[in-house]
Amino acid sequence: MKRRGKYCRRRTRRGGSLVEMALVAPILVMLTFGAIQYGYYIYVKNQMYGAASNGAAEASLSTSTNTTVSSAVTTAMTNANLQNTSYTVSTNPSSVSGLPSGTSVSVTVSLNWGNVGISPLPTALGGIASTKTITATATMRRQ
Repeated sequence: MKRRGKYCRRRTRRGGSLVEMALVAPILVMLTFGAIQYGYYIYVKNQMYGAASNGAAEASLSTSTNTTVSSAVTTAMTNANLQNTSYTVSTNPSSVSGLPSGTSVSVTVSLNWGNVGISPLPTALGGIASTKTITATATMRRQ
């Protein structure tokens, strides 16, 4: 004799939970990978702003040269573990040596996301393209 009642109904509900999980799991995985990728992007951008700020602080000194500015940026990028990312450093004006006091000096650090980024989420699903260029600029007045 077969039992009927609440035990029989529970077995039929297990399949529904499995189907719901199969539909929701890919969305949760994509959201997780997207959060990781965009979180790391924000970290890299913040570290680049710090490096540009260090470079601009160095460029604001009356004794600075383009070499000391690049060295300040390199130190900051190395401390952030971004030293092997093929980043570029540029200053505006192009030479910081001998500028008069009060002149604004900008330092720009840029790199390609494909050289530094992790890409667990494809671009078609909302991920960051590997061709994206990240740029950070800081400006200070010469002392």
